[in-house]
Order: sequence, then structure tokens, then C-alpha cells
Amino acid sequence: MVKQSTFGWLLVNLLSFYHRAPKWLRLISFELMEQLVSSADLYVVQTEFTVYTLLRYWMALKLFPDEGTTDGLEHPKERYFAERTSSVPFLSTPEGVPYERVFRALRLHNLLNHHVDIRVLRQDNIIPIEWLHKPLMQQWTNVLTIDQSLDKPIACEDRVFLESCIRCGRILNENVLHKWRWTGFHFGLDLLLSSDTRSLRIRRHHRTENERLLSLRVARQFLVRVSLASLNELRQIKHQQTSPILSISLEKNEETQLVVFDRELTFPLLVSVNMMLVAPPEEAIAAAAASGKGAESKEKDQATAAAAAAATTPQASERAPNQSVEGTGGNGPVESLDGGSSASSSNRMLANES
Repeated sequence: MVKQSTFGWLLVNLLSFYHRAPKWLRLISFELMEQLVSSADLYVVQTEFTVYTLLRYWMALKLFPDEGTTDGLEHPKERYFAERTSSVPFLSTPEGVPYERVFRALRLHNLLNHHVDIRVLRQDNIIPIEWLHKPLMQQWTNVLTIDQSLDKPIACEDRVFLESCIRCGRILNENVLHKWRWTGFHFGLDLLLSSDTRSLRIRRHHRTENERLLSLRVARQFLVRVSLASLNELRQIKHQQTSPILSISLEKNEETQLVVFDRELTFPLLVSVNMMLVAPPEEAIAAAAASGKGAESKEKDQATAAAAAAATTPQASERAPNQSVEGTGGNGPVESLDGGSSASSSNRMLANES
């Protein structure tokens, strides 16, 4: 029970806290990090690219343990990867091979929906370009299929959804109206999320001046799951709420409610959203079916990995108070959230819209 609780603590706090606590991030083992990054229950702050930048930071901490670090600031050697003169991807070098399995846990197809993210991936030259060929072909095939309105309704088992979905999230500091979108190309869907005092809603935003970039289907269907968590001063979960996997169909500019907040939830509030906007590839379905046979052994592996988490979890007196990594919204404007950081890419927040 303690091991599971510790692992659950890390799933919620890895992206929202550990990027500001290098001395604790460095202690996370290869096995434990792989388990965390691969989990569908990981609370991703902003987008999947945030997970990539965290892994890059964690790897720099591991490779250069003697370099001084300051909480919340870029590691002095984090630019080491982009500044290497060798054309060999870092994960293909002898010093990079031990990190390969952790980076394999990234959902690569979800790192390829923004041109800045792709540019950073190429500049860093950490991930071999060969890893990206298949995801790129899958994404491009999906784009062409949707452009010709040949896409079919998405239906899959829960396990397939959890292992393939897009992972996004944010922190709501105050109990006020928030409106936002996550940046990047989402296969012709411009999805706006809004949170009032007690619920979360989603809207298919469709403006005529952007029609060529948006799906022209009258109705678009997709799958979504929402997880919410309130933390105490020790960043332990006070209350958590998770919706079932919902099948949503929205017409242009239509809006629907995703979840009504439990009364026990308090602010600041962590919001984790898992989405599937296109049908999963056939190999994902086959892999999920195969992995189902070994589900019990995988759970045992997670429990073993969680045992190591106790050593990487800061004591109560050393944990930072619950803070947001991005600003809160006011009445009206729509925030556009990306997965980059000042250390990894330029600020690409889109212009706010009313």
C-alpha cells in the first residue's frame, strides 16, 4: 500500500514539482522513470513535449552530477546535447545507451504536432531520427484521411486508449473562469477547454477564416478522459476524481460538459486530460492485446519500481508548496499552452482569443 501510494504521489508531482527540485529528480532510477513516463495516469503539465524536456533535464543531472544546480533553473549542461559536434544521436552513443529504454517510453507520435517541437528534437539530436519515421508516417496518413473525410468513428478497448492517448494538463490556481487550448495541430480540431467554478467543458472552435486548416466534417467524434486532483501542503492527494473514457461528438462551435467537480475538490487544482483524436494504429491494438496477458507481471514490476520511489521522495519539510507553472486565466481570454520551456524553445504562446 505504501509503495503504491508513493508511486501515485510521483505520478501527480513529477511534472508539477520535480522540475523545480533537481536534487530529488536526479535520484529517480532508470526503471522508476520508465514506469512513470509510460503511465497513462501521469499528470502531464501542458503537453507531451514537457515530458521530453523533463527527461532531457533528468539525463543532464545524471550525466553531470558534480555540476551545481539551482531549483527551477536550467541545468548548466542541459544545452550539452544540442552543442555536441557529433552527428551520432546521443542515445546511440555508449554513454547514451542506458537512457534508451526511458526515452522509448515517450509517446513519440505526440511529440510531432508542433513545428517548434520538431526543430528542438532535431537540434538536440538525442533521439535517433529513425525512431520518428514510423510515427511521422502514421500522423501524415491520419492527416490525409481526415482531409478527405474518410476517417471513421474511434472505438477501442480501454487499454488501447490508455497506451496511445494524448496526455495534456494544467494547474488551475484559483476558482475563477479559465479558458485555454493546447497548442499544436490536432487533426483539424481546435478544442477549447473552459473551467468555471464547478465544471469543465470542451468546445469545438471553428472559425471560417481558418477553415482550410480545420476539419470540414459537420460532426467530429473523439475519446477523452479527465482526471482532477487537489493536493495538501505536502503535495499529497487530498481528493482525486477521474471520469470514465467518454466518446464525444461535436458539431462546429458546439460545446459539451466533460465533468462536474466533486465538492471535495479544492484549488489549486491539477487537471489531466487524455484524448484520442484519431483511431489508434493496428499495431497498438495488437500490442495492447499481447500486453494484457502480462498485466499481472507488469503491476508487480510497477510495485517494485515504486519501492525505489521512497528514496526519491522529499520529506515533508523539503517539499515546495503547491504552485502553478503557468498563469491563470481571467474572464474572456483563451490561453494557449505549449509543452516547451525557456530552456528548450522559444515562447510560442498563441495570441489570445475572446
